[in-house]
Amino acid sequence: MITEPERFHISQGKTSQRPDEVVLTETAALDSGVSIGDKVTIRGDAGIGEFTVSGIYHCANDMRANIGMNREGYLTIGQDNPQIWCHHYFLADTSQKAAITEGLTQTYGGDIHVHENSWPGLIGIISAMQALLAFMYGMIVVFVFIVTIMAGSKILTSRGGILLSPPTASYFFTEMQKSPENIPG
Repeated sequence: MITEPERFHISQGKTSQRPDEVVLTETAALDSGVSIGDKVTIRGDAGIGEFTVSGIYHCANDMRANIGMNREGYLTIGQDNPQIWCHHYFLADTSQKAAITEGLTQTYGGDIHVHENSWPGLIGIISAMQALLAFMYGMIVVFVFIVTIMAGSKILTSRGGILLSPPTASYFFTEMQKSPENIPG
């Protein structure tokens, strides 16, 4: 339910202000093939209603296919109940999880979603953090490699170090002034 419409990140249209309006995430709109002004049928736990799409919004936690409507609109199809969003059950025998999930799916079909102690948005956040950490370590390795090469080449090409580049004309001239027998070849 939209209790604070200004908090929605509306990208197209406007937030739902009347009981017969609904906003959809971009994913829900694309999956359903609807756009602003189209009518959609939404089923809740207390009934079914037809709503007009008033806006498209970005879901802040990347939960994908979501909808939003105001309280009056929701109450035409749903109930105001503290247990509205989900029920939590803790299995005494966790080895039965697959059988129970299958039984619930067969009984309720597409009307049930079983979540196993996870939040879908969290997986995305953790993946992004791991990718950024790997990128950061990669950049550190590249930085250390470049600094090592730069410092090493500076040391090796200095007067007191090992000469890596071939002798230049000024080198021969200086050596010739010191002693002509030091000139190679």
